[in-house]
Amino acid sequence: MNIAAFAASSVMEVYSEPVRQVGEILGKNGHTLIFGGCDFGLMHEIAEGFVRAGAEITGVVPGFFGERPVHPGCGSVIKTVDLTDRKEKMIELADAFLILPGGIGTLDELFTVLAKRTVGQCTKPVLVFNPDGYYDAFLQALDGMHQAGAIRNALAELVHCFQEPEQVIEVLMHE
Repeated sequence: MNIAAFAASSVMEVYSEPVRQVGEILGKNGHTLIFGGCDFGLMHEIAEGFVRAGAEITGVVPGFFGERPVHPGCGSVIKTVDLTDRKEKMIELADAFLILPGGIGTLDELFTVLAKRTVGQCTKPVLVFNPDGYYDAFLQALDGMHQAGAIRNALAELVHCFQEPEQVIEVLMHE
């Protein structure tokens, strides 16, 4: 399976090793990584996990990033025009989505996938890695929107959450 991982380009030390572990587990189970290509932040860490497992990695990098370092583990690099083009290319190539701790860019990518799922344009699974409750407030907000009637789908229909790296395969297999 091609796993598109959306993650922070920022360094978030507390999540570095758990994110690497998730990548290593996925890679050892025969999955490939599609990610933003960056060699920094949590994007770097998920790629490192796949590298540890000897798995294939594809980086999808906007051309305007210029000379920013691309993770050396990328077996292939796809250049795109901008962030929107990158996001759409990753969605196209993915068989499943892995949401890791991140910020505005990660949420933008997640919301695009969720919007597509809500209107039936995407049926691919969405896994949310929620270590230490990182996404709890966000998930509560989505559940509240569902309860209020603003979102038709129950949260469990949209995303599958896990908190420990070892749970990623179990969650993926239940999709």
